[in-house]
Amino acid sequence: MTNEIIVDIQGAQEMAQKLGHSASELDRLLMETIEQFAILEIEKPAALGAQRNFNHPTGNIVSSLHTQVDNPAHLVTVGTNLEYARLREMGGVVSNAWGRGVVAMHTGRPYLVPAFESARSKIENYLDKLISRIIGGMK
Repeated sequence: MTNEIIVDIQGAQEMAQKLGHSASELDRLLMETIEQFAILEIEKPAALGAQRNFNHPTGNIVSSLHTQVDNPAHLVTVGTNLEYARLREMGGVVSNAWGRGVVAMHTGRPYLVPAFESARSKIENYLDKLISRIIGGMK
């Protein structure tokens, strides 16, 4: 299962010109909006879910969650770079992990996917309304 939200705005160049902005400026504003939504609606709820699920004294997963923007690729990524975070999320078995031999967590305790799923419709609805307002203002 792929977890992604794809935003493709048809006629962005014309829309930007009618609003008195360049297409790159409109693009930048859109990416900033999506980044803020990702932080508020995915990253922060995922951190709360990880705290609830793991109650780990170091809080490594919680503190490692971050949102990254790749503007030319129109990609906003929310996640962590910790090796064991996926094992915690999805469950599974890892051989020779952290010098411990086989580490097994047969059932995961999801924190990131539920936050993403909860945010998906909110982000899509917000962007639909934003674009409708922009188009309405151009008439």
